[in-house]
Amino acid sequence: MWIYVAGLTMRYRGGPAVGIKPVRLWETREDSLGRRIFYPLGTDTLRLHNIVCHELTHAYTAHLHLPLWLNEGVAMITVDRFLERETVRHSTLQRLRTNRYTDQPADYARLAHMPEDAIVYAYVHGYWATRYLFEAYPDLLARLLAKRRSPIAIDIELARSLGTSPKNVWKEMHSRVLTHFAPLEENGDASCEPTTS
Repeated sequence: MWIYVAGLTMRYRGGPAVGIKPVRLWETREDSLGRRIFYPLGTDTLRLHNIVCHELTHAYTAHLHLPLWLNEGVAMITVDRFLERETVRHSTLQRLRTNRYTDQPADYARLAHMPEDAIVYAYVHGYWATRYLFEAYPDLLARLLAKRRSPIAIDIELARSLGTSPKNVWKEMHSRVLTHFAPLEENGDASCEPTTS
């Protein structure tokens, strides 16, 4: 995944290790995915803050072994809160509405072998699903982050809170996310495009 990303967190000698690409490498291939997901941040310094915050969030939650959607969602929301602005394009909601990767969330084992559109979808899906829980079910999100659980146990907890079955939990989440964020999708990116000052 290193070719796609500006930073990476992985286990090294029993603990999490964070790697950040040098600034000179940010303009390479990984940026094409980032441009499809994130608003431009304006300066290399702000982008560095974004990357470091994102990867440190992964490092601090590594002991939970979160599934991809929740792991990336939590890191992206943490960056939003740290920078005090939305960083994920509202237009990515359209990707949720039209993309064929809508059934079960992707996992890290398959991520490196997926087409670029599927990788973008996995990150976007994680952000909007986690943001929905953050806004609509903050107590549930806190419970999911309180201790290590298997992905199946997380789905069961989600299903219980959403009033559906574990078999239908992602179909229900997909519908709720699109309904909850419909006003943002309608307004598009223009209302939230950060300035570059």
